[in-house]
Amino acid sequence: MTGSKIHSLVKDIYNLFEDGNKKIPNQRDIKEFTDNISESVITALSENRQGSRGLRMSSLGKPSRQLWYDLYKPELREHMQSHVKIKFLYGHILEALLLLLAKTSGHTVTDSQKSLELDGVKGHQDAIIDDWVIDVKSASSFGFNKFKKNDLTKETDAFGYLAQIAAYGEANKNSKLAFLAIDKTSGALALCVPDKKDLPNARQRIKELQNDLKNKDVPPQRCYEDEPDGASGNRKLAIGCSYCSYKIDCWSDSNKGGGLRKFIYSRGPRWLTQVVNEPNVHEDLP
Repeated sequence: MTGSKIHSLVKDIYNLFEDGNKKIPNQRDIKEFTDNISESVITALSENRQGSRGLRMSSLGKPSRQLWYDLYKPELREHMQSHVKIKFLYGHILEALLLLLAKTSGHTVTDSQKSLELDGVKGHQDAIIDDWVIDVKSASSFGFNKFKKNDLTKETDAFGYLAQIAAYGEANKNSKLAFLAIDKTSGALALCVPDKKDLPNARQRIKELQNDLKNKDVPPQRCYEDEPDGASGNRKLAIGCSYCSYKIDCWSDSNKGGGLRKFIYSRGPRWLTQVVNEPNVHEDLP
C-alpha cells in the first residue's frame, strides 16, 4: 500500500499552497463545490433536527440506546445551540473544500455523495479517491490527533466512525478504506488508514441494531456505565454519555432520582450521577 497514489494526497494538497503552484480548480469543480456549500447552508438553516430518518450507515457506530431515542423519542433530544449548528456547518464546508482540493491536486475523485444501500440500510459516501473509499472528517485538535497518529481503533473510536466507513466499504465491495481529516483549528490534514482488525462487521452490526430497535416501548440497556470522578467519591458520566443529546432523560434516575447534576470545571462541564462530596465549583442549575 505504501506505493499507492492515495498516500501522497495530503502532501499534494499542501503543495497547492506553495509558491509557484500552477494548479487551479476548473469551472466544473468550482461549481460543484459552491453548489455543495449552498446546499449545506440551506440544510443547516431549515432542517428539522427533531425527526429521525431511521437507521442510516452514518449512524451504525452509535450505541443502540442512543439510536432507540433517535427513532422513538426524538422530542427528548437536548436543544442544539446555534453556535453548535454553525460549527457543524463549517465542518461540512471544510469537508467539501477537501474534495475540491483533492481534485485540483491531481487525484481522481469520483462518486461523491453516491447513494449506497446495505441490507436495507441507506447512506451517502463522501467519495472514492484513487479507488479508495474515503470518508472526510473535520475534527477538533484533540480529535484530529487520532487521525494524525493513525490511532483510530475500536478502543479510541468514540463517535463510531469505523462502523460507518466499514459499511461504505462493504456496500462498494472495496476493502481499501481511509479517512481524510482536517483540524478545524489549525488547518492541518491527515490521511488515516484504519487497521482491518479494528473494523466491525457492518452486516452483523446492522442485524444487531435491527434487533435492538424492535421494541419501541423498552430501550436497550445503557450504552456506558458511569465512572468514578477521581478520588472524590462522586461518580460522573462516561465521555460517550456526556456528548449524548439524550443524557438528561436516560440518566433521570441518577442522584437518587434527582437526575444529573452539571458542574462547570476549568476544562469544561462535568455531569455527575452521584454526589457524595459537593464540588467546589459552580453548578449549572436548570
